[in-house]
Amino acid sequence: MVAKSLVVETRSASPGGVGLRWANDGSQEYTVEECEREEPGTRVILHLDETRLYMADEGRIQAAVKLYADFLPVRIFVADVQANSMNAPWHVVHPSPKQKAEAYRQFVGNRFSDMAIEIIPIELEKPLMVRGVLIYPTRSFPSSREWLTFTRRACS
Repeated sequence: MVAKSLVVETRSASPGGVGLRWANDGSQEYTVEECEREEPGTRVILHLDETRLYMADEGRIQAAVKLYADFLPVRIFVADVQANSMNAPWHVVHPSPKQKAEAYRQFVGNRFSDMAIEIIPIELEKPLMVRGVLIYPTRSFPSSREWLTFTRRACS
C-alpha cells in the first residue's frame, strides 16, 4: 500500500442513513464504526507514506482522475473542484447506431490513441446494470513496468 493509513467516511442518501467510517493502517485488519456525517456522500482520506508524497500533487491527482475515472457517473472532487466530467458516451442516448459508434471511438481515442483496433460497447441490464466499453488493443498489454512509466507520463 502506498499509504500509512486509509480512512473512508460515507453516508447513504436514503432517509435515516447513518455515517460509517472504515479505517485501515496498512495491515490486514480494519475497523468499521459509525461516524458523524450529516451530508450524504463519501470522503476518502489517504495518509501517504513519506516516500509517496509526490502523489499528493493536485495536478497529478486531477490528471489521474481525468484519465481513469472521467467516465464514472458520480462526481469526483479534488480540492473542492469537480475533477471528472462524467461525459462517457454510454451515459447518453444517441440518435443512431452510427453516431453511437463514433462517440465511443472518439471517447476511447481521446484517452488511449494508440490502443484500440476494435471498440465494443457493453450494455447489460441483468443481473445488474453495467455499461461501458471493451477495447481490443493494437498491441499486447504493457508490462507492469511499462504501465507504470505510461501512467507517470500521463499524470505528470
